[in-house]
Amino acid sequence: MSQDNPGSGLGWSAEAGPSRPPPAGAGGGGGGGGSGVHVNSDDEPGPYSDPANLTRIYPFATYTPTARVAEHISPHVVTYPTPSSSSATYPLYADYFQRIDNPRSAEDMALRQGAQQRVDQLLRDGGPGYSNPYSPAPLPTAPNVSVQQPQPLPYTFLPSYLPPPIARQPPTPRSLPDTSPPPSSTSATEYFEQFVTNALSRGQPESTPSMAPTPALGDIKPPSRDVRSGSVSSVATSSATPTISRRISRMALTPGESPDPLSWTGTGPSPTKKHKTNSHRQGSPTPRTAQTLPARPSSTSTPVPVVPAGHLKSRPSLPTQWTFEPTKSTPRTQIIVEIPARRLSVATSVGEDDSPDELDWGDDDRLDRDGDWRMSSTFRSPSSASYGGAGTRGTGSARTGERDMRTMMQKLQTLLDDIFEESDNFPAEVTPDDLTSSKFFDRISKDGQQPLLSARAITKVIRYVSRVQNSKRKQKAAEEDFSWDEEALKRLFRLLEREMREMEMVVPFPEDKRAVANGDKAKKGKKGKGKKGSRSPERELEENGDDGGELAEDELAAHDEVLGGIGTAGLAAECCLVIFDGEGISKTLYSEDLLSTCVAVVKDEMTKVIFPIMEGLAGEKMSSRYLSHLVNLESAGKTTRPKGLSPLFVHPHLCAIAQSATGALPRLAHLIGRPDISFSDGLVIRTVYLSIAPLFVNEPAGKKGRGKDSGKDSASVMKTIRTEALGCLRGVFAKYEEQRQWIIEEILSSLAKVPDQSAQTRYPLVNGDSIHTISALLLQLIQASAYGVTTRIRKLRLCAADLALDGKESKPKTDLGEEEAQICGEMMDSALRSARVVSAYLVKRSGTAKASKTSHETDYKLVLVTFVSDILAVLYRPEWPAASLYLSVFSKLMITALEDQATGNEAAVAKNIALDYLGDIATKLKTVQLDAESGGDVPSLDQIISDADPAGASRLIKAQNTIHTYLSSATKDDGMFSTARDMSVVIWSQELQSALRKTTSIVEKLAAEKSEEAEETKVALHGILQLLGAASRDIWNGDGGLFEVIDPKQAQLANQASIAVSRGRSLQSAFDPILHALIGALDFSVVGMRAKALRGLSGIVVVDPEILGLSHVRRAFEDRLSDPSPQVRDVAVELVGKYVVQRPHLARDYYPHIAQRVTDSGLGVRKRVVKLLRGIFTNEQAKDIRIDICCQMVILVADQDETVKDLAVKGLVSMLFPAVLPGGAAEAAALLVDFIGDFKGSNALLEAALREVSRELDASGNAKRAEEAVDALIVRLTDATEQEDFDSLSHIRAISLLCAGQPAIIDTAKATVLLTYLRPPSKADERETNDLLLRIFRLSIPHMPRAASNFATDLTKALLPMISKPSGGLSALKETIGCFCAVTTYLTKDYIRLVTVLRACEGKIRAIRNEYLKTGSVPSQIQAAAMMLYITALIAEHCNLDQIAVENEVVKAELQKIDSRPVYEHLFDIFLDFARMTIDQNAPTNCLGSLFRSYPALMLREETMQWMQSVFTGQDEANRARLLRVIHEFLVSEAGRKSAGALKDMQALIGSTSDLSDSGVSTTVVQQNIEHIRDGAKSHHEDTQQAAMDVLAFTVNQALYHPLACMPILIALETSENDTVADRALELHATLHQKHATLVNVQYLACVKAAYSYQRSITSEVTGHRDGVALLSRWYGLLGEKRAWKHEFLRALCRTFDHDDQKVDDTSFVLFIADNLATLEYKLQEEVMTVIQALGSVVSTCTPLVSVLEKAQVEGSPTDSIEGKRVILGDADGDGGKADQLINASIVVCIAMLTKNHLLHAYSLSEDKCLKHTAGKKSVLGDKPAVRKGIEGLDVGRVPLVRGVSTVGDFTAQQTTFLQLVQEDGHVDMEL
Repeated sequence: MSQDNPGSGLGWSAEAGPSRPPPAGAGGGGGGGGSGVHVNSDDEPGPYSDPANLTRIYPFATYTPTARVAEHISPHVVTYPTPSSSSATYPLYADYFQRIDNPRSAEDMALRQGAQQRVDQLLRDGGPGYSNPYSPAPLPTAPNVSVQQPQPLPYTFLPSYLPPPIARQPPTPRSLPDTSPPPSSTSATEYFEQFVTNALSRGQPESTPSMAPTPALGDIKPPSRDVRSGSVSSVATSSATPTISRRISRMALTPGESPDPLSWTGTGPSPTKKHKTNSHRQGSPTPRTAQTLPARPSSTSTPVPVVPAGHLKSRPSLPTQWTFEPTKSTPRTQIIVEIPARRLSVATSVGEDDSPDELDWGDDDRLDRDGDWRMSSTFRSPSSASYGGAGTRGTGSARTGERDMRTMMQKLQTLLDDIFEESDNFPAEVTPDDLTSSKFFDRISKDGQQPLLSARAITKVIRYVSRVQNSKRKQKAAEEDFSWDEEALKRLFRLLEREMREMEMVVPFPEDKRAVANGDKAKKGKKGKGKKGSRSPERELEENGDDGGELAEDELAAHDEVLGGIGTAGLAAECCLVIFDGEGISKTLYSEDLLSTCVAVVKDEMTKVIFPIMEGLAGEKMSSRYLSHLVNLESAGKTTRPKGLSPLFVHPHLCAIAQSATGALPRLAHLIGRPDISFSDGLVIRTVYLSIAPLFVNEPAGKKGRGKDSGKDSASVMKTIRTEALGCLRGVFAKYEEQRQWIIEEILSSLAKVPDQSAQTRYPLVNGDSIHTISALLLQLIQASAYGVTTRIRKLRLCAADLALDGKESKPKTDLGEEEAQICGEMMDSALRSARVVSAYLVKRSGTAKASKTSHETDYKLVLVTFVSDILAVLYRPEWPAASLYLSVFSKLMITALEDQATGNEAAVAKNIALDYLGDIATKLKTVQLDAESGGDVPSLDQIISDADPAGASRLIKAQNTIHTYLSSATKDDGMFSTARDMSVVIWSQELQSALRKTTSIVEKLAAEKSEEAEETKVALHGILQLLGAASRDIWNGDGGLFEVIDPKQAQLANQASIAVSRGRSLQSAFDPILHALIGALDFSVVGMRAKALRGLSGIVVVDPEILGLSHVRRAFEDRLSDPSPQVRDVAVELVGKYVVQRPHLARDYYPHIAQRVTDSGLGVRKRVVKLLRGIFTNEQAKDIRIDICCQMVILVADQDETVKDLAVKGLVSMLFPAVLPGGAAEAAALLVDFIGDFKGSNALLEAALREVSRELDASGNAKRAEEAVDALIVRLTDATEQEDFDSLSHIRAISLLCAGQPAIIDTAKATVLLTYLRPPSKADERETNDLLLRIFRLSIPHMPRAASNFATDLTKALLPMISKPSGGLSALKETIGCFCAVTTYLTKDYIRLVTVLRACEGKIRAIRNEYLKTGSVPSQIQAAAMMLYITALIAEHCNLDQIAVENEVVKAELQKIDSRPVYEHLFDIFLDFARMTIDQNAPTNCLGSLFRSYPALMLREETMQWMQSVFTGQDEANRARLLRVIHEFLVSEAGRKSAGALKDMQALIGSTSDLSDSGVSTTVVQQNIEHIRDGAKSHHEDTQQAAMDVLAFTVNQALYHPLACMPILIALETSENDTVADRALELHATLHQKHATLVNVQYLACVKAAYSYQRSITSEVTGHRDGVALLSRWYGLLGEKRAWKHEFLRALCRTFDHDDQKVDDTSFVLFIADNLATLEYKLQEEVMTVIQALGSVVSTCTPLVSVLEKAQVEGSPTDSIEGKRVILGDADGDGGKADQLINASIVVCIAMLTKNHLLHAYSLSEDKCLKHTAGKKSVLGDKPAVRKGIEGLDVGRVPLVRGVSTVGDFTAQQTTFLQLVQEDGHVDMEL
């Protein structure tokens, strides 16, 4: 390697040959230089010039390069640091450097002088001379400082501080010490000693004569930090630079040999190998290798005084500089350079370690290859130090390259002897000074008399015992006889028990502050902005102090000491459990008290230390300052500590406690499972509580955005503890059957403490998924029930085999099989009992009340949901056979609940829970069934027997063997698989036993048959019997493939096999009962239950849609499609719609019921129906269904909801005018014709729908599609004229409907073709055809060009005969006159002909009018005047001749001949005069309507108002209906004009008074006639009511009147017997409710009174219900959307019972309301309770009325009328008021009592609970669904005079009835 590289350490220069040595006296420098070793010179090649010399002593084959090259071949390595300043390189000593450079005191000057002396000494020792390496000078005393510890420079010996600046330069090969080989006269030993001295003397100051020799390396006690206990020990040394052991200096080298450190006599391999061997899996050393045991001080050492630990009297070796505060440190009086064996593996948070710089020297020379202490030199002979010595080797000695031949047991015995010897050497009263030089004891007990073992010593004992046990298991056949020294173990147990007893009743986290969560302070910090919001972890630790104040340093140290003691006690418990778990331990050594103490200590470690830390990290409140300190420390440490450190905790004591707990639990679990050890009941109980505790700890969850490793530290602790605790609990449950019931109950009662579900509380599965830990526990407990079954059966079979071999009589095979079946049956019964307890408990608790918001109890519903979902997730997985047992229990329990006929709240809750889960269970079973059928041909045992299939039996047995092989191989890694294997074997054995019995029975029956087929079947069954019998035997005897090579896909194969064999499981047979139970639940009376049942069935349909094809399923769904509840109908439509679209055969079955939902009252239902019909149309090929779907879509286009309307329009567009159509436009035209022909609704509805379709086509840019359809229709009309059965009317109707939306699509050519079909009508079809054609022409002519003169002429010729001789009445004449006016206005402009027709008709009607005005009688020719009136009115409506006369003088002159006034005014007067005649008013009224539509201002004239008033008040119902239709047509025409934009442009209104006034005519007309419209709506004349409803609907939809004023009439009409009227009123009510909810949901009583009045107009005895359905139920259904509205509505109705003795007139109204209250469909019980509470208040406040009626008397005979009578109370009391009003008040109270009692009985409620109910406040009882018994109405038989009292006798009878009812009620104080 090049010499220019400052980091090069190899001894080869850039030139050929070895490099030259530096000149004599060259300083070997400081500055933290390299190893202090240089290379040989060029002139005198040394032993290192030839690399072959390296293998002369150390065998070449065993040479292994390591990372620490300097320790293997130290003279070959020099590491050069990067040049930097002293302070930057060693910030630990920055303060010392400053004081040395700038001394300010005598102490600083002493430091400077000492440093100068050491530098001089280093310069002097740089040459080949020798000096005493054992006389370093002590460092000057200086106060301690807190600095950051720098990262060590690897493989270097670093001095305490750097030399002066001139010596701080990076070393070069010439500046290194001379390592040239000695002259020939110098021995190798001398040379090596000189080499070592030069290497180490560079960091030593000049020795003084007065100083004692420094102890050798073997005598120095380096600082040790035990990761488990967190203890840190250090012994002050007299030098900051290490010295080498004297044993090294005594080594002798033969001439020519290299002083290679590889040849040093030692007892272990290289330090690097030890480091690799003992390092922690996570990259950090284990607690046992992270420290070295301090050796006893040498007699030649002179310890330098160290500042004592102060409060740590029991730990004299702990330095005061150990602290966990990030910024503070404890002052000290002397610099102590600690040289640990290796760097501490667990760092404090944020680099707060303030201990001096620690040098990384590798492993201590005193550690053997196992990381243990080397044995004393007494184990080595005196001659063993020499390589050439001939002495014998001692027992414990070994030269380099040789092994220590002592066994693990010998090492353990030696260790125990040393511990006991040291314990015996202590005085009677131990003092802290006695522990200073102790190897194994570091504390004194609380009583101050007994020493306590150190954590390090206990760790070493654990390690040795574990190795002894491992070697014993591996070498059972070895020659050495393993035996335990019982006396030694007893004495060790006493020492360990002393350690554990020491920590009893210790409280690590005393409550000394107010309880505050860890996150509260952080939340406060987030409120700040800028620099205030961003704080370092150190700053957070300082500021997060709570109101208790921060802990002082001495308090922290005291708390740390307690925590360390708990960790040591945990190690003692672990040590005891490790020993107990070993083999060969005498029974006398097992002490229940000691085991109980161990369990208690482990539990205390978890519950007192680990769990509070975890809960604090999770954000729970803490009341201990020390706990808060640790939580803050852990929180900060997780974000700042470097990678590679311990994954447990930041604090070393916590780390040690966690490691001891995780180490003790598996030992305890294994101890529980040992068959030769039995725990007492008390110990079992303690173990159970220990195992349950970790399952219910709230631990921190990883936050998002913190990286993938976020939260894994705490998870690794809790996951390990939780897993091992599961093992303990599983073992106890399996072994101690008598405790199972108690264990399950304890676990179930603890479920209230289950933490929130997070990744930390999940139990991982083999396939990568996870389930909740509680679910895994409950499953494993059931599987643990199979414990011991395999062993018992094997023993049973072995005993039978032995008896058979001995020739003795044994039990028959049948008896043996029966015993095996009995054993398996008992196990399964036990497992099922436990599963039933768990299932019943969870189901029962899930129906109880929810926990309050302030409670920490978890809702058991969530627990049940989680558990069932987890069971479904692991169903039929090989490792979870208990899942099928749980599901079978749940299924039976829930099916029973659904089939239970009991009523009440508990039964309803049980049914709801069953409906929540049965659907999911059935879905999973169906999924498994389909997977099994598609996954492979593995039949069930029943199929094998029925088909006599031996091959199938072989496949089934092979699949079972795959499962068992996988479970057996997996048992080696996880004990949970063992219980799964046992239970799987038991289940399979039971199935085999059942199949064998069944097959044997069949074979016996076949033996009697002689047919050939029977013989073949019998032979096949014999083969099956042999296969099954062999499988039954092998299942208990085989090893399950324990020694087979594990296939990586074994788990997947086993899972597939498990699903394949599931076809034969008994659980699969539960699918049909579940399906029938869900179908039966569809008939429940509660709406919510029916909806849940449908949702449960939906999951099954998702898996297998063919379920819908089953007859009983189809019938059930058809019934739900017509369910009274819209919620249920919505669910049913959604469910059916998902799958009938894809399966046409299902669509044909369900379509008729789906089509009925088009007019459903539920908005959600209609929306789903639109989408469903569209999907069916796309996939359906049946013509009739496609046509009917189009018809249903037309109905939906008229829906009041804009969303439904938009969906329907778009659906019609896609159906009638698709983008791509195989048959082109001709197919679309044919569909259009067919659908229009089949449509049974009104033509107006069809026209409106197609108009919307045309608009949608225009908006989407697809108007050409309609034009193509019209072209196709015209072509069909042209080509099919000669066909006899051709329906031209349907085609013309289709063209007319399309033309209404797009008039421009009919051009002149098309119109010419259509004109050929216009002919004088002779029958109804021809008249309809003419009307359609004329309408087409009227609409399309305005869009034709003026060049269409020929068409105009031909059309005019055809129209004139139709005008002169009209036929078809007014409707035909409308289209004729309209078309004639259109062709005249837009094409011919022949106005004279039009005026001529007008004058002719006007002249005839004028004559009749004049004669009437003169004579006052109706002329005889009045019948002929009707047609003339129509013609004149229609011409005035369709052609504004007055406007034309302004521009055309000829027209003006002709009009002047009629009248000088405008034509429309002249005609208006004529029509009014005819309207006053006593003739049929059909023509005058319709003619006035035509004028109103063209001239709206006429509607506001006084003459018009008078005429309307006379019509509405007259007796002509037909004319009144006709007038209402005129008003409706006028309102529609006005809306059309507005939508067309005639009045939208406000600029057009400026200056136009008439148009401006016309814009508000509609509102004025409605407001002036609203009362007549209401009366018409309540009329019993059908035409009048229908017309009034049309006007009312238009008023509501166009908001022409206040919504609140419309509510009374709508509520009244909702109670109509006519369902059409009631539904229409409800529709309008829903519109107002949707648009103006806050406006209309007031004044409830006014609307109820209107409904009552409407019913009084129908019948004299009004009832509030019809067939058990409340008349106000429709209204109440709308109010159900909001809870507040319902309660306000109910309270408003109940206010009618607030009687006033002087104001009660009509008791029938109160009875009407009572009937409604008794029959309303309440959703929740709180609604019923609100009514009962209000009625109870009425009854309880009637005391004054009772007192009056008790004394009341009425004078007169019983038959006298009560009217006008007064009540006499007596001379003293005076007059009691009017008798009729008083008795009516009593009737009201009676009705209230009857209604209250009726509701209490109907809903099974308690009156006391109802009276305590707070209206408007949610409660558990109130939130339950209301279930009513029966639908009967209110029974008023107890009050015969409920409708009123008329005589004095009636008064007396009602008085008696009232007092009797009050007395029975008991809620009125009769004595008042």
